Order: sequence, then C-alpha cells, then structure tokens
Amino acid sequence: MHADPSLSNSTVPAAGSAHNPVPAAPAQAAAAPGAALKPANEASRLAALRAQQVLDTLPEQMFDDIVRVASNVCGTPIALISLVDEDRQWFKAKRGLQVAQTPRDQAFCAHAILNPDQPLVVPDATQDPRFAQNPLVTGSPDIRMYAGAPIVSAGGHALGTVCVIDRQPRELSADQIDSLQALSRQVSHLIELRRVSRNSVDSVQLQLLAKSDRLREVQRHNDELKAQVAALQAELGALRR
Repeated sequence: MHADPSLSNSTVPAAGSAHNPVPAAPAQAAAAPGAALKPANEASRLAALRAQQVLDTLPEQMFDDIVRVASNVCGTPIALISLVDEDRQWFKAKRGLQVAQTPRDQAFCAHAILNPDQPLVVPDATQDPRFAQNPLVTGSPDIRMYAGAPIVSAGGHALGTVCVIDRQPRELSADQIDSLQALSRQVSHLIELRRVSRNSVDSVQLQLLAKSDRLREVQRHNDELKAQVAALQAELGALRR
C-alpha cells in the first residue's frame, strides 16, 4: 500500500502561526504592590464576618467612641475600625478619614489579620517593602505609621482591626499598643453583643407575628360562630311564627 503523495506533502500550520493562533490567556487584574495573601481559613472567616450582619450598617455611637479613644490614646490623627471583606476593607467607625472603604489589596489591615494573636506595627511605611509603593502611602492619606490590633471573633476568626495611622514616622509605646489591643477586644465583644441583641429582637418580632396570626385566626372563628348563631336564631324565629 502506497501513501498518497498529496497527503505526505501537506503541512499542518504550526501552533502560534497566523493560521493556528494560540488562544490568549485571560487577562487578570494586577494586585496592588505588596498586597497581602489571604488567610488559610478565608472562607470560614468571611462567613463569620457576614454572620455578624455589621457590614454596610449605619454609624453607631459605641463604635465611634472606640476610635475616638484610640486616636486620643495613641496621639494619631486617624483611627479606624476596619472590617476586611472579600475585596475591600470597610470602616465601621472612622476618625480623621472621609472615605467609607478602600480596596483590600491596598489594606494594611489585610496584612494584620494574617496573625490574629499579635498587633501589626509599621513605624515607617516608606521603609517597609510591603507598603513602600502602596497608593495609600505614595498618595492620600500619606500613611507613614500604622498600628492595627486584630478584632478576633469568639470562633477565632480575625474580622478586621482597630487601627491608628499617622502621617509622620513614629513608634508607639508598649502601653499604647496594649491599649489598642484592649480596644480591639472591646470591639469584638460589642459586635457579638450587637448580633445577639439583633437576633433577640428578631426572635421577639417573630413571636409577636405568630401570636398576631393566631389572634386573627381566633377572631375569624369567633366571627364564623357568631354568624352561625345568628342564622340559627333566625331559623328558630321563623319556626315560631
């Protein structure tokens, strides 16, 4: 059996040629310089954060008081309660900053939650390779010093931080760092208390709705009985006549 010359002399376009282009790899958004890795327990951490039902809620005095104390104790112009969501850090309370959130890949707090047991202290962000090119350092709000104490839930998940920021390089004292950690523990308790209180209110409302439904049902039965009695009375009256 002889091979067909027309087949043996044919050529297959090489991969990457004009006739057989290699499919382009899908484009991926570049992370900000020094973006933090995500914790190993990220899925359960996000679930724990969202279970608190605190994201995107209105300001509350008890949290605003925490950042005011943090700013005063540490002597910084900026203090925040930052909660690290999937793609952003959102500020439950803030002092000295106007924005409500920033991208997670720019967040110092995204680094802080990687070690829930210790505060993250950065005396001079311009000298730290993780942050030197960060847009929050090279531009507004011109972060130089950052210190953040993780807010750890009852289940051990780091939800975010209580943090303070200065526009000048500096160190915090051991007492100031201890105070920041104490405030983060207080925020954890307040968030949990808020959740329990909210669930209790929801439970009471459900019970009241259920009772209201039962009362309406009883009233409907009463109305039906009254109608039946009235009909019987009318029939009896007719018979007497």
